[in-house]
Amino acid sequence: MARAIKRTTMIDLSMFVDELPAGTTVELAVTDDRSRYTLEFARRDDRWTIEGAGSSAELTAVYATGNTVCETPERVPGWIEAVCAELNIFEVSVRR
Repeated sequence: MARAIKRTTMIDLSMFVDELPAGTTVELAVTDDRSRYTLEFARRDDRWTIEGAGSSAELTAVYATGNTVCETPERVPGWIEAVCAELNIFEVSVRR
């Protein structure tokens, strides 16, 4: 079994989404092995989990403060799609 590697970085979302002011940040944690990856976006008090392989992925969970599970949205937020596109993930859907 391949060993997963986790990397974390802070991203200024205004670099990816014109409508957001400079200084709007999100912490991105990427965990991957040779075949699959997990992206965790931490913004304000929420955490968004994306799981995928190759150029497609799914929004699998949204958590609020204290790891409270939230209802997933109808569609993936544009700021997540924009960051994913920079990572060569071009199809992101909501897992139902």
